Amino acid sequence: MQSENEKDLIKFVPFNSCINPSFWFELNKVKLDDYMLNDDFKDLKGFCSTCSSNNLPPILNFDYSSFKKNVDKTKIGHENVIIVEGQIKIFNTINEFNLLDKNKLIDEFGQTIWNDIKSTKALDDPNRLNRFCLIVFANLKNYVFHYWFAFPALTFPLKSYYQLRKTKFLDYFSIEQSELILENMDRFQLNFKSHQSFFAINSETLEVFSVREGVNLHNCGKKVLFGLYDPNSQSNHPGWPLRNYLALLALKCKKTEYETRNFEIVLFRDRYHGGERKSNLSLIIEVEIFNISENEEKINTIGWERNEKSQLHPRIVNMSGSMNTEKLAESAVSLNLKLMKWRIAPDINLEIIRNQRCLLLGSGTLGCNVARCLMAWGVEHITFVDNSKVSYSNPVRQSLFVFQDSIGGESKENHKSIKAAENLKLIYPGVNANGIVLSIPMPGHYVGGKK
Repeated sequence: MQSENEKDLIKFVPFNSCINPSFWFELNKVKLDDYMLNDDFKDLKGFCSTCSSNNLPPILNFDYSSFKKNVDKTKIGHENVIIVEGQIKIFNTINEFNLLDKNKLIDEFGQTIWNDIKSTKALDDPNRLNRFCLIVFANLKNYVFHYWFAFPALTFPLKSYYQLRKTKFLDYFSIEQSELILENMDRFQLNFKSHQSFFAINSETLEVFSVREGVNLHNCGKKVLFGLYDPNSQSNHPGWPLRNYLALLALKCKKTEYETRNFEIVLFRDRYHGGERKSNLSLIIEVEIFNISENEEKINTIGWERNEKSQLHPRIVNMSGSMNTEKLAESAVSLNLKLMKWRIAPDINLEIIRNQRCLLLGSGTLGCNVARCLMAWGVEHITFVDNSKVSYSNPVRQSLFVFQDSIGGESKENHKSIKAAENLKLIYPGVNANGIVLSIPMPGHYVGGKK
């Protein structure tokens, strides 16, 4: 813990983007089907959580659902996943992407945040303090994407935030108090459709309420702790969202005759480990905040993400090897098999299973279901042997046939073995399935003279 007279500049840990391959597949789709040549900014969503592993920086995740207008909170996963609103601009040429004035763009986003802080918008919806923008050039012929994220944060020249003291959450509050705060936190979140990133705590009653209520209580002389769900799990420093939150508090909270004021900030890091909820990584820091007014002459905005070489330049991703839909299906099936191995049968050798060649004698109810089970466990070489044809009664019982398969007359394509192999490939193109029309007598039955 720091001494009474010691104070350090606060180091805010910036966001890191984490992009699922499905994001690029969906971007390819919306660019071709919806955006086309329109390069206006479009709405986009990112997702961050306070439940990431220890010693990780703030991570903002993106996948195919980032393009959806309505994201069901119950389908995101863990309840502490926070939706971060942002915008994407997809350029039609690499020259337009390169010539864009990046500083001007991030300043425009910063000005929007500052306007929200000056008005009541940020108090009404503090999640507006968390914003991002993404610029992309998509080479859809080669599936190469040039992209750059910005996470706008306001800075004020010659003014800095200082950390005076740092205390562990469980040292500041007793066990009983911390449990009560967790209960009040959950109750507070139930009042909103989406998870709230920012909140306030009444120091006396430990009640959790909105930032607006917290500011009003603070301005009435009550002791209030202002908090945020901190996506950073590196224990020494707060995450990026705190920057704009402090700007809001500096402007909206009551001024004093001094040039600075002190606030206690809760860096709430909710974790689930071993089936138990833990807050041992949460911190409370005392922060020295400067006075600002709505008429600040100069406000700077920072936040462009550094690339893998820690340089302020765009990133490039080449998805040519995985943007093919069959490749994506192969990748998804492979991942599913690995999850089954990790969770159910850790000793199983998936490579041996994949290389097995299975011969199924019969393509009826049992043969169809066995084939699907084999494919579900990674078998990629399946051969059907059967001499009968698909009848009208088969599709309702035999999972590899549909009604259309029973309309084949005397053609060879109407044989069960042929149709079963074809339809298995429709389910998963990566399977090597073949059908052989052949009559095999059942054991114990009389074999006639006809071949």
